[in-house]
Amino acid sequence: MKMLVVLLLAALFSTPAEGKLVGKCELKTLLEEAELKNCHSRITNEDFVAKIVCHVAEGTGFNTSAVSQRTRPDSDTWTLYGLFQLSDHLICDSGAGDSPNLCDINCSDLIDDNVANDITCLETIKTKFQSGDYDHHKADFVRMIHILFQRECYDVVASTYFADC
Repeated sequence: MKMLVVLLLAALFSTPAEGKLVGKCELKTLLEEAELKNCHSRITNEDFVAKIVCHVAEGTGFNTSAVSQRTRPDSDTWTLYGLFQLSDHLICDSGAGDSPNLCDINCSDLIDDNVANDITCLETIKTKFQSGDYDHHKADFVRMIHILFQRECYDVVASTYFADC
């Protein structure tokens, strides 16, 4: 009987899993292995990866199941999904509205423990950006970039940021 009470109390006070936490050095390695290349000549590829990892640290705390909402003044609310906080307004389909779904992915696929599809989506976004294939969504694309990148990450340099890796 005591065991049953202990199990019931444990069930009542436990919280559901909140997704996988990916470490800073692990994410750096995954991005390097995916060969995610920088699309601006002003920064090195290593610094580009550091800025992405910094964004993840600031935006989600490295939690793969992070979901948040952002509203800009005089604008609608965007729901952001997963490690990289990608928008259902542009990048994925949540079923909540009309999205061009640039990564051809369901938003729920961005909040699982599989980081590979999130990284593939980043590569798709970068490719579309470089090719100009997003032009008819340019305003939303620029808005998403401004929503995603925190000021704390603007001056991040890989040699310092990844010194402990």
